[in-house]
Amino acid sequence: MSLYNNCSETTASVPTQASTLRIGGYVLVGLNPCKVVEYSSSGTGKHGKCKIHFICQDLFSTKKRHEFAVSSTKNIEVPVVEVVDYQLINIDEEGYLSLLDKKGVLYTSLALPGNKDLSQTITNYFNLDKTLQLSVLKSMGMEEVIQFKVLDG
Repeated sequence: MSLYNNCSETTASVPTQASTLRIGGYVLVGLNPCKVVEYSSSGTGKHGKCKIHFICQDLFSTKKRHEFAVSSTKNIEVPVVEVVDYQLINIDEEGYLSLLDKKGVLYTSLALPGNKDLSQTITNYFNLDKTLQLSVLKSMGMEEVIQFKVLDG
């Protein structure tokens, strides 16, 4: 499901007025899609515009944090972010996943997530012959498994 349903699938980002963003929202920092984790605003200053200060967490590299301030009236780019669910069919010896979407299309270009604990847990359940649904976060041409659900007891 796209978090920006009014955007075409080919749109990577949309311009949005900075004052409309809040904690939990998304913003592009360079080409990095990020989630806003802290947000504060300062009153109008001598130049007449309110400044908004953002601290953001990179969506695909949890080690990267970005910090910046902009005028509240400035348009900044907000990435189109979607989470897609797939059924896990196979994990090959190199850690690549075979995933089936809801239309029955096989998807094979995604590897196990960089999060070692999540990767190991997915692999363990798969080796126990459990049916797993993987949720994949997609934005700006990047994608990663972010969570999973066991579909059979």
